[in-house]
Amino acid sequence: MSDIINNTLSQQAADELLEKARKIIPWGSSTGSKAPSLRPYEPAAIVKGKGCRVWDVEGREFIDYRNALGPITLGYQFPDVDEA
Repeated sequence: MSDIINNTLSQQAADELLEKARKIIPWGSSTGSKAPSLRPYEPAAIVKGKGCRVWDVEGREFIDYRNALGPITLGYQFPDVDEA
């Protein structure tokens, strides 16, 4: 598949995840960090994280400079938490 087709398929998956979140939470985020005006610069949906890095549904890697807003003290995939 070409990069254009792959990107379109990934964007569709991101849109589907964001739409599910919007049914529960305004803008799909309790902090407003998923405001429509922030796309495509901010990930629509984060599908995994480790340490200070997160990945979106398109496979793009980001440094979570917002300090996680959830796992703020431990980071993502903190071994002691995951093993508990």
